[in-house]
Amino acid sequence: MISSFNEALFCSLPPELWAEIFLQCLPASLVEPILRLDEFTTTPLSLSHVCRAWRAVTLSTPQLWATLPGVLIGEARGSSSHMLLEAVHMHLERSHNVPLRLRMSSSIHYQGERHPFLEALLPLSNRWGTLILDCNQSFLDSLPIRGQLSSLRNLFLNVLVPAQSTTPTECDVFKIAPLLRNVVVTTRDLQSITLPWDQLRAYDATSSKISASSLIYILQLCQELEELCIRNYSSPLQVDKAIAAVSPHVFPRLHALELHECSELGLSGSLADLLDNVKFPALEELSIVIRQARHDPFTPRLPSLIERSQCSLKKVVLHAGIPAYGDIAEIIRRSPALQHLDIKHITRNHMLKIEAAGKSDLGQIPQLRLPTRGLKIECFP
Repeated sequence: MISSFNEALFCSLPPELWAEIFLQCLPASLVEPILRLDEFTTTPLSLSHVCRAWRAVTLSTPQLWATLPGVLIGEARGSSSHMLLEAVHMHLERSHNVPLRLRMSSSIHYQGERHPFLEALLPLSNRWGTLILDCNQSFLDSLPIRGQLSSLRNLFLNVLVPAQSTTPTECDVFKIAPLLRNVVVTTRDLQSITLPWDQLRAYDATSSKISASSLIYILQLCQELEELCIRNYSSPLQVDKAIAAVSPHVFPRLHALELHECSELGLSGSLADLLDNVKFPALEELSIVIRQARHDPFTPRLPSLIERSQCSLKKVVLHAGIPAYGDIAEIIRRSPALQHLDIKHITRNHMLKIEAAGKSDLGQIPQLRLPTRGLKIECFP
């Protein structure tokens, strides 16, 4: 029971404002798959039990019920599974026609038939707005949702592939999804997952098998791509000689680029090889991260990339070994719009040189104050 003061406060604000406040109580990201009802994220249910006024607002705000509990298909059993299923049905009913946010994790079916959660969710695949899916290839291929994803905008896909398996077959489950814009995918072979490339705005890919030709082929299909993140930790990039023989590949709309890899892959076959023959004229944010950095194949390539692309970098993050002062100076000199520079590995002597440069020839960059503002440096002797 709420106090008379709180009741007066509630009455003084319009229901639309309370609905927006309640929406801010929802988790920013989907929870991990759960097995018990007491693990269920019950934000809207809890809010609806405070008082009749709050219940009226929650029941009239279908967006509150559009986030479903994460489901670990094939594990929940008995009364717990039944109660979770009831909770899912309650959310589906109260969310009306609002696009759903859901997470499923599975590699099996339920007693030779489809799992009860799938039976509840598959008929509503046209309402899936955000989907997080952890599954194996066979489970993914078995989903009868091709051409029925009219509301899907955000896809987070982790395809589990056994180490001893052969090259995965092509999967086109998500090929037809007219609203799909943002994709995060982890799989062995990027080309095994067919997507509506020409409409993607953001693509985040982690793969254990990347070839330069397949990656550039995919990117050439993504003419609307604005944000790209590639993670390669398992095997060297397979570089094709034909890639270097053609004119630079231009990606006109890309404004944010992140490249992650492990230094144990060596100097040959680095993602840095991709930077030799590309142009990013709209690039504003660039981030390079190397795990266990022992050498840096990226930074020496960046000045020529900036010059070739004629881009206006505003943010540069370099966590990629010990960079040469000359390379850093060239990056700064060719980036007059630079506002943020984050260098993880740099000697104290290099920091003094950058600081001195900031007081002289770099003084024409008013947005960047070296090293007290806009420059983050992790120093060691």
